[in-house]
Amino acid sequence: MKSMTGYGRGEATLEDFSIVVELSTVNRKGLDMRVNYPREHLALEGLIRKKIGGVLSRGMVTGSLNLSFNAGAMSANVNKDLIKSYIEQLQEVHESMGMEYTPDTVRLMSLPGVLEDSGKNIDEDLLMSCAAKALDKALEQLLENRVREGLEMKKDFLERYETMLSLHEQIEQTYPQALADYRERLTTRIKEAALDVEIDEDRLAQELVIYSDRSDITEEVVRLNAHLKQFKVLLDKSEPIGREMDFLMQEMGREVNTTGSKSSNADLSALVVSFKAELEKCREQMANVE
Repeated sequence: MKSMTGYGRGEATLEDFSIVVELSTVNRKGLDMRVNYPREHLALEGLIRKKIGGVLSRGMVTGSLNLSFNAGAMSANVNKDLIKSYIEQLQEVHESMGMEYTPDTVRLMSLPGVLEDSGKNIDEDLLMSCAAKALDKALEQLLENRVREGLEMKKDFLERYETMLSLHEQIEQTYPQALADYRERLTTRIKEAALDVEIDEDRLAQELVIYSDRSDITEEVVRLNAHLKQFKVLLDKSEPIGREMDFLMQEMGREVNTTGSKSSNADLSALVVSFKAELEKCREQMANVE
């Protein structure tokens, strides 16, 4: 079991440049990727999607792939003609407003086109290879974090599984008693309503049969038991279980709701409420499972 929450960082360095990848994930029903990268290297998008899609199946992935050049790898020339043009235009603007203009070298150097790259072009194969290494490292750390958190979540699920299993057993044991309680209540009401009227055992048995048929939860108990067994099986799987578990808990919720709607016994109703509370906590937790 893996959590959908995690963080990973990876770095790879070559002679001329370095690449740093940072990835973080949160829960999402599907797999959504929003990773920033240098747009002048469009081939990186395909690599990013392939790498992430190869190891993750669910979650919202955000992050960045940053490219930086090592000292001496790249150089720049100053476009002096362009600077002169900028200065002349700025002087004209200031003079038109009756202001004196004093050139600011730092700001001039940051204007578009002033610094011209004169370094060598990046080899795309080297770039992709370096990016792949950085992505692999980031994803490895990300997966380690997701697995670590997933193990903690599994402990919680196992505790809730044991609680639901116990509640299911109590529901199964309480149902026969609910039928006996109904017979006792019915007999008491007849006596209270007409003390001199003799109780017709055949009629009483008929009412009990009707009540038993209307409140029979045998099918629900059997199906709920099967769902609990599948719940335990899924917890022990290593591959993603989120979608399958979501469906299973919907089915468990349907069975326990039907059980509650058929019950008129206070003890049985209390057990159903407790089961539903545990199941809801599992649903909340499962929203973060891959």
